[in-house]
Amino acid sequence: IIELPEDQVVILPKAERMGNTYAALMSASKRTGSTNFPQDADGKIRRSPTAIWFEGSGNVYPSLPIAVAMDILGVSASGLDYDFSDLTLTMTDTAGKVVRKIPIDEHGRMYINYFGYFKSFYYLPFSYCMDPSMLSPEYWRDRIAIVGSSLPGLMDLKNTPVQESFAGVEVHAN
Repeated sequence: IIELPEDQVVILPKAERMGNTYAALMSASKRTGSTNFPQDADGKIRRSPTAIWFEGSGNVYPSLPIAVAMDILGVSASGLDYDFSDLTLTMTDTAGKVVRKIPIDEHGRMYINYFGYFKSFYYLPFSYCMDPSMLSPEYWRDRIAIVGSSLPGLMDLKNTPVQESFAGVEVHAN
């Protein structure tokens, strides 16, 4: 949960609830983030929310990509500052140093800089993430793992500017 002033919270994209939560995986994670991302009017995903306001609980969660950036850059739950007049999200680390300024739109969304086509990132079977006999826990030191699906039958394929059928997990990785 991130801490933001009420006037910033009400501008962010809203959702009713978080879905697809796996308690064991979430409790083993350093941080989690919202996976919601609305499409543009033409059905393509060009922008990612930086945070989502969940109306039911009143909590604001960073998006998955922002949660990853917060971990890497040492940004606390109170280290995000939205400037909707300048359309900038400033990330400040725990020492008070500005570590990133991210251009945003009027709803706090950032444009996705797509790296390439589907499978531009390294994929591992999920079992490798959970079974230390398959892959040593040392493998994960200083690495980021984004867990998600990429199979067509699981219905998590997205329409993007670079490809019509793009795994949602890889949109987050981009």
